[in-house]
Amino acid sequence: MSNVLGARGSIGFKKEAVPGAAEETVNLFFASTKFNVFQKPGVIEREARINTLATLPAKKGLLTPQGSVETELVAALPHPFYWALGNVSSSQPDATNAPTVYQHLITLLASGELPSLTVEGDKVDVQRKQAGAKINGLELSCAAGELATLTFDWLAKTHDDSPTLTSTPAYQLTPLTFEGAYITIDETPSTLVENVTLKIDNGLEQKHILGDSRLPGVVRREKVPKITGKLVFIDYPNEEYTKLVNATTFALVLRFRGEVISGTYYNQLEITLPAAQYTEGLEPDVEGDAVITAEGDFEAVYDSETAKMISIVAQNTVTVLT
Repeated sequence: MSNVLGARGSIGFKKEAVPGAAEETVNLFFASTKFNVFQKPGVIEREARINTLATLPAKKGLLTPQGSVETELVAALPHPFYWALGNVSSSQPDATNAPTVYQHLITLLASGELPSLTVEGDKVDVQRKQAGAKINGLELSCAAGELATLTFDWLAKTHDDSPTLTSTPAYQLTPLTFEGAYITIDETPSTLVENVTLKIDNGLEQKHILGDSRLPGVVRREKVPKITGKLVFIDYPNEEYTKLVNATTFALVLRFRGEVISGTYYNQLEITLPAAQYTEGLEPDVEGDAVITAEGDFEAVYDSETAKMISIVAQNTVTVLT
């Protein structure tokens, strides 16, 4: 009986120079709470009968390579947001006084393909490698007194169950917490939010094509992307309930700040939804001996003034995001 501890595992990524062609090594490793890299096997069921009540044996079917990882939100690793949204531009705000500080503006790709990734998962007792991976879902979660966490999953084109992994894991270990975070709703700092989640659903699908491969021929968009979330309030937010009733849009900004990296510059991540709307919730739970609180679900929508649905600014010492 084996006794393999998951703490010895590692998960790493690299953007592919040629989409769908696996990189020899990967270079971005995430300190993970849990991860999985696998291919889900399908079967071809048989409906034919041969004068018996028994079902005939199924035949092997299609394979769907995929995976997921849960990790800490780290200022130096905003790459999953870029991989999920598809567009990034990098700049140096103050090269004279802060020569090591860079800002990365991440936005939703209007057209074209999302970044294609190579994934390596060392599961201690077994190694896995996938290519042509694209981020399908991403969730950011942060609560008062806890580490901010990032969970994302992907769909891939290829899967190798027995690769020779030569990458050397190296980690960034400066997580962001709610201690250095703040939320503004319509440009007013909120003192009522204790928990926030933000989700990106890219609506991807794996399509198999006729041929001699059980693996998908393409990973593409099936539906338009959706950006949703939830705000948990410590007191009942009457103003927010009014926005729900009147279908009023509001601007939401989430900022997570880490340590100083140069003078007045910080490692930080700032997420802006220029136009969001509550979709449900904000119904109070009334108990005679408890504070009346509420939760509000929201969705990001297109903002005609900025022509954006979401923008993310990551500030760190990374020159460019790949």
